[in-house]
Amino acid sequence: PDDPTARGAEAARASRYFDLLAHYLPAFKQQFLEGLAAVDAESQSRFGHPFPQLSLSQQSAVVAAMAKNETAPTNALE
Repeated sequence: PDDPTARGAEAARASRYFDLLAHYLPAFKQQFLEGLAAVDAESQSRFGHPFPQLSLSQQSAVVAAMAKNETAPTNALE
């Protein structure tokens, strides 16, 4: 979403950027899809629903788990 200092991903057309990357970089596409699957698996495991159906606080908990080892990821979720 937009905030006082920056426009949101929709305004920036982030989805078009990801589509472009996925088209020209198959390895990126595979890694991106694996990451999305890991997010949904974590969401299902913790809360019994896919990520888009979680409450904001539940989504925040999943994102916190994703960021846990951001500089040295140990699994697809991170």
